[in-house]
Amino acid sequence: MKNKSEFINSRVMKNTNKLKVLELIRIEPGITRSLISSISGLNISTVSKIINDLIRRKAVVEKGIIHSRLGRHSKKLFLNKDFAKFLVLDLGVNSSTFAIGYFDTTFETIEEFETIKEPEKFFEMLNQKIKNDLVLESAANTLTIMGIPGMVNYTHQKILFAPNLRWNDIDVSKLLPLHKIYLENDSNLAVIAEQFQNTDKRSKPADFLYMFIREGIGGGIITNGTLYKGAFNSAGEIGHMKISDENDCFCGRTGCWETFISISRVADEYEKLRGEKLKGNTSYEKFRNICRLYEKGDEFAKKIFEKFADKLAEGITNLVNILSPESIIIGGEGVFIPDEILNLVRGKVKSSVLWVNNGINIIKSSLDQTNVIVKGAAITASRIISKEILGI
Repeated sequence: MKNKSEFINSRVMKNTNKLKVLELIRIEPGITRSLISSISGLNISTVSKIINDLIRRKAVVEKGIIHSRLGRHSKKLFLNKDFAKFLVLDLGVNSSTFAIGYFDTTFETIEEFETIKEPEKFFEMLNQKIKNDLVLESAANTLTIMGIPGMVNYTHQKILFAPNLRWNDIDVSKLLPLHKIYLENDSNLAVIAEQFQNTDKRSKPADFLYMFIREGIGGGIITNGTLYKGAFNSAGEIGHMKISDENDCFCGRTGCWETFISISRVADEYEKLRGEKLKGNTSYEKFRNICRLYEKGDEFAKKIFEKFADKLAEGITNLVNILSPESIIIGGEGVFIPDEILNLVRGKVKSSVLWVNNGINIIKSSLDQTNVIVKGAAITASRIISKEILGI
């Protein structure tokens, strides 16, 4: 007869195995039982027992068959999209996006709207939107997951500090009291999406830094295949690395990296140098216009991007020497940086880093940046719900 300790250990192992199987189906829709067994190291009978239980719970479905000449045909396995749906919010500095997410990590974008700068008014408006839409309300009743441009606390229910919004100590669980809330830093969600969808990064444990360039600069750190959050749940605030004694930052300090390379700073510098406004209603549109102007040979854009390259390389050099990652992946609006400028940055970094880090790989994200935070949120929510299935 098992003692209490053996029973607990057995239960933990069973739940760990179930989560492992769910994650493999999540990553590789259409995977088969035999392939799960091969990848996970679990024997086929254990895999089948887990799969049958998940099918019984309606969390997993079998659809389609892989035919084999050598033996039994294999059924393809998928997460059941309709097992759970949830509400996703990408909280941006200037605009925010609502989406409905599903258990299989797919999502449908519902609405993009202007971000109200006063937090109480913003969440009052959010509450009203949810109440007035049965689809949103139904999803929010399961889980409301939000990408935040700043730091959140351990419970994932409070915004500690969002510098570019000037929000400080906002308890979202009290402002949305009727819904289960989960907050996560937007750069962390972006790096989760990158790791999940980038086949090179999910195939083996990896050490890389995802650099998210928007109105601010965020970082998602993956070490040995795992998201690193730090002792105070705020790792990755790379935009607030001090590199100068110039430029005031919204965080209250001077010389933060993001005050030199954020898209709004680049747009402001261009307009100041040229003496006229750029086309575009948002920082995103203006930054992309500067990138296009550079490609067309615009002299003002050339001067701005040469200065930008110096500051981008300086910060990346610091990060490489501190973290020694195998790759720096540039995402967000950074994917629009002209290739010629990124090559210039690569050269500057390689000539500046300690020689042991000279193998650093600096690349752009291959993902569609339009909804990368929403995708990361959908993946995270699916994982949270998976644990709830098992009562963990």
